[in-house]
This record gives sequence, C-alpha cells and structure tokens, in this order.
Amino acid sequence: MAESIINRLQQEKSPYLRQHADQPVAWYPWCEEALILAREQDKPILLSIGYSACHWCHVMSAESFSDEAIAEYMNDNFINIKVDREERPDIDKIYQIAFQVMHHQPGGWPLTAMLTPHRLIPFFIGTYFPKRGSESMPGFLEILEQTAEFYQTYHDTIEDNHQPLIDALNMLNTQPEHKETNGINSKPMTIARIEYEEVYDEEHGGFGTSPKFPNAGNLSGLMHYWFLSKHQKEEDKASLTMACHTLEQMAKGGIHDHVGGGFFRYSVDSKWRIPHFEKMLYDNALLLSLYSQMHQCVPSPVYQQVADQLIAWLIRDMRAPTGGFYATLSADSEKEEGKFYLWQRDEIQALLSNNEFVVISESFGLDKSANFHGSWHLCNTQATASIANAMKMSEQSVKKYLQSGLKKLFVARQERVSPNRDEKILTAWNALLVKSLCKHAQTFDNAQSAVLAENCLQFIYDNQWKRNRLYSVYMDGQQNIPGFLDDYAFLLDALIAMLQVKWDNRWLKWATAIADSMIAWFEDDTNGGFYFTPHDQAPLVYRPKPLMEDALPSGNGVAAQALLVLGYLLGNVHYLTVAERTLKMADHVLHDRPSYHEALLYAMDLYLNLPQLVIIQGKAPASTPWKQAAQKNYNPRRFVFSLPEDTSQLPTVLQNKTLAGKDVAAFVCQGVQCLSPITTLEQFKSFLK
Repeated sequence: MAESIINRLQQEKSPYLRQHADQPVAWYPWCEEALILAREQDKPILLSIGYSACHWCHVMSAESFSDEAIAEYMNDNFINIKVDREERPDIDKIYQIAFQVMHHQPGGWPLTAMLTPHRLIPFFIGTYFPKRGSESMPGFLEILEQTAEFYQTYHDTIEDNHQPLIDALNMLNTQPEHKETNGINSKPMTIARIEYEEVYDEEHGGFGTSPKFPNAGNLSGLMHYWFLSKHQKEEDKASLTMACHTLEQMAKGGIHDHVGGGFFRYSVDSKWRIPHFEKMLYDNALLLSLYSQMHQCVPSPVYQQVADQLIAWLIRDMRAPTGGFYATLSADSEKEEGKFYLWQRDEIQALLSNNEFVVISESFGLDKSANFHGSWHLCNTQATASIANAMKMSEQSVKKYLQSGLKKLFVARQERVSPNRDEKILTAWNALLVKSLCKHAQTFDNAQSAVLAENCLQFIYDNQWKRNRLYSVYMDGQQNIPGFLDDYAFLLDALIAMLQVKWDNRWLKWATAIADSMIAWFEDDTNGGFYFTPHDQAPLVYRPKPLMEDALPSGNGVAAQALLVLGYLLGNVHYLTVAERTLKMADHVLHDRPSYHEALLYAMDLYLNLPQLVIIQGKAPASTPWKQAAQKNYNPRRFVFSLPEDTSQLPTVLQNKTLAGKDVAAFVCQGVQCLSPITTLEQFKSFLK
C-alpha cells in the first residue's frame, strides 16, 4: 500500500465514520474535495452508506474494507466516499430510492453504489457483498473489478444511458398529467384498510413474512380506521384486533428486550422470536406512542408495562446529561452479534432461586433447544396463567417470581460489555420521541414523561436552533448540518404535542417560527408539497419530495398534519393553504397505494373532517380533571389545550371569549366553527361521549 494514501475520516464526528478511520482505504466523507477529485481524475465514486449500529456494515468493514488488497484496488480505481446515513439522510434517501427503482425491491444497509463522477448517477447499486463470492452472490473484489471495467468501457455513454433513471426519479415528485382522481376524498382510507389486511399475518401478527418489521405506519392506520368506523354504521373491530394482536405478539416476542426494556429493529423470522439486535431511537419512539395509544383504545396492564419499561430503558441507556437522546445501540458487542443479550441455561440457573428459575425456564422455553447459535435469546413462549396451573400456584406468585428473576438477570447483564452507543443527537428522532413522551404523559398521567419531553425540547432549542434555522445533528458540542424536512416537520408536530401537555407561550412562538421556516426553505410553492432538502443546499442527482412511509413517517404527511392543526389554532390561512397544496400534490399516490402513506392519510382525514380543538381555560387545579377527561380516550381528531387563567397571547379561537365568571370553561371548535362555552365538568364529560 502506497504511503501517500490518506484516510480522511480521522477528524469526523460521526462514530460510524470513525469506525473506518484506520482502514487502508483512502476514504473521504461526502465533501466537495472528493467530488472535485473524482471529476479531475475521471474516476467513478464508490459510495458506501451505513450506520454505526448496523451489523452487516460491521461485517463488510471487517471482511473487505480492512483487507489490504481490496483497499488497494479501491484506491487505484475509485474515489471512495463513506456516508453515515443518520448524518446525511438526504444522500441515503436518494440512493435508496435509486436502488428501489433499479431493482424493484427495497434496499438496506450497507448500501454500495458506484456513481459517475460528473452527475453522480448510480450505474451500479447493491447492498452487502461478502469478501468471497458464492453461487448466489459475487464477492466484493469481483464487483469492484467488473464495475471498474464497465466504467472504462462505456465511459463516454454511461451518463446518457442512465438518463431514464433520472427521469424516473424526478417523476416521483410530480403528479402525472394523465392521472385523474376525484380530488381529496376519504376513499383512500378504505382502500388502505383492505391493503393492510391483505398483508396481515393472522397467526403471529404484523405484516408480511420475514424479516418482519414493526411497521408503525400500518398499525397507526388500523387504529385510525377503527376510530373512523365507530362513527359509521358498523364498528370495524377487526382493525383494532389486528393492531392489538400485533402489539401483544411483539411484546411477547424476542424483538422486545424482556430484561432491559425497549425494542430491537426487526425480527429475522415471522414469529418475532429472533431480532436483529440493534436498537434505534426512532423505532422505540414510534412504538412508545403506539402502546400508549392502544392503552387509550383498550386499557391493558401489558401496554402500560411495555411503555413504562421502554421509558426506563430510554432514561438509563439513551438519555444524554444535556436532555437529548442518543441515536442507536449497536447490534454487536465484543465483535459478536447479540452477545450482550444472550444466555446459557446454566448461567441463568446459577443466578436465580429454584422457583424463579422454573418460572423463567417455562416462560422463555429454556427446556427447549437453544434458539440462537447455541445460546438462548429470551422470547416468551408460555403465559403466566398456564405456568401457574402447571406449578399449582397462584398466577400472582408466578408473576412475582418472573419479575424478581428478570431483575436478577438484568443486574447480571449490566456487568457485561455493553454494545457501542452512537451518541449523535438527531433532531428529527428526538422530536419523534418528544411527541411520544407527551402521549405517554397524557395516557398514564405521568409527570416524569412530561418533564423528559420538555427538557428534550429545551435541548433542541438551545443547541439546534440558530438564526431561525434548525440543525439536524448534534455531536460533541457541534452542529454543522442544516436541518432537513423531517427535522422541521417532526419538531413542529412535537411542539403541538407539548402544548397539549403543558401550555407555554414560548413553545407556541417557536412552533410558528418552525412552521414559517419550514415553508420558506422547503415548500415547492409551484407544485405543492415539501422537498426533503432546503432550497439553498448544493444540488444532488435528484431532490426528493418524500411522500411514502419508510422507517419514519413521511415528512410531507407530518408537515400537512401539523400545519392544519396550527393553522386552525392560530387562524392562519396561509398554513391551511400550504397543507391543502401538499395534499393535492400527493393525491395520486393516496389513490394508488394508500397503505404506504399513512401520515398523508391522517392529514387527509384532518383536512376533510377538520381537527377538533378543545381549549380549556381556568384555574389549576380545578381545570385538571377537565383536561384528563378530554385526553383519556383515543381520538386522533381531537387536540386538547389547557391554558392557565392568566395566559397572555391567546390563540385566535379564544379571542373575545371569557370565562364568564366561571373557574373553568371549555371552548370546542371544529375548524373555525365554535360551540358555546361549556362551563360544568358534567356537561363537558357528556359532550365528550
């Protein structure tokens, strides 16, 4: 290897990039220097995208990127760029979409793409490649050789030949001219309900086979559809059953960490038994909201226990001292996948009393064969009632031994080498969590969750909001990546959620600033909708306008939802108009595959039926039972704001309204139409029914 080779990842803040900083590859981060060099030397770009918690990223790194011979070939024939997908979701989104267009299936990580140096068009794109090939998959060096030869052979025509790919990507941002719909209407919701059931797994819950992801959008959609059906001729109990069954099966399965709380990213099997062991902040944020909302629909100690344990995990393992929350925990520890979470039966027996061991063994199938490479990953296989019957003891006693046994396992597990933690604080993911913490606080009247949410918002305000611009990533006291659409949309949504937990005029003021900035920097004011990147970002091969759900909700859908609520709360017609333009722009996808666009479906429902704003004003603590009554049950159309009596800067819907001598009054508005004030708690509860 030539001594002149320089790996430029040493000075990067990203833990994922630093994981590759000592390799013999001449890595660059995504930067102008690398792009200029590729053009000057007329070399294709080898783009590798991953993230620090990704197991197969670690495997490819160890197998290929650390190999001297492979690195030498990469350095001689490519300009090599490494990207952290959590740090640059814009780049990742572009090339993941390109993968789907080229392969007609979802991509994944690590993502491996060969790009033309001038227009950054992918002429080859794949995911993980092993060092050595097999009948089913070529080896990485073979891929390098073939793509380098392909570029040299077709050098003069390769970019022109891939123009159809660029055209296909750009078409995703526009409504086809020939496409005719009936305008914004509720039909897509009904179609989505059918599509959810078509892929639903009746036996194990969830959607599809393996690998099986939580798919929060589908679950949220089913709950939403059930709510809508309650106001029609016949309640669709099957929708609620599908969502309930899935959340219960996930809670029992190995995708749920029974010892330490929280959820892993996905299950490698269809039965939720064995997970891919990384833990992501965004997954757990979305699931916290779902379990909290399901408890509003069908109260159950299971939902509360799962949600409470999830929050305990967040506080213990993911919360920064400054109030924000870290991004991920790796799948690996001590260079082995899942090692931190796995057990030997003898190890468990030595830690527990006889009764505890019997209950744990029966609960998690320790009497059966090991389920993961000679070890046990805990996955619930038997209910406590069944164990109680077999052991001839009370179910309460079984639950006691189960909990005490799990606590002992937790203490022992804490002595192990923990998985690596990626300590980036991502604005979008933290905003998702703030909203979920607010939902938990409302559902379970949990003051701790409200404080966590408010402290997290304060962290973002203090560190990520500079000169009326939002920043995306905080790491080691620095932020240098301007925010993307998800950062703005999710934060605006989180601020509206926070105002429903605790009214504070500074959060309302910030919400309007976020909304104005989002519209100014991201809206396509000609065709409607929002781009993922701000208007002043250097252009890439394609500028996405994301409509579809992926692991995260659609930024366009969340933006439209939040603008509708804030628009009616403040009487801001411009916000309502922008939301309407977004929905009209997305109308064709809502009619084509609505189940892929849950956030937009929710926004569509708010647009058609209008958000119900319930504004409670009065003296505390007299107003508290009013607020609790209004927030008790699941109602995705209802937004409840409880304002202290002396609140200044009242929302538009409250202007010229007074308490009329009462301690508490509720003002209920559907859009711009408001009812007469309700002045007794009994009348208010009657109205809510």
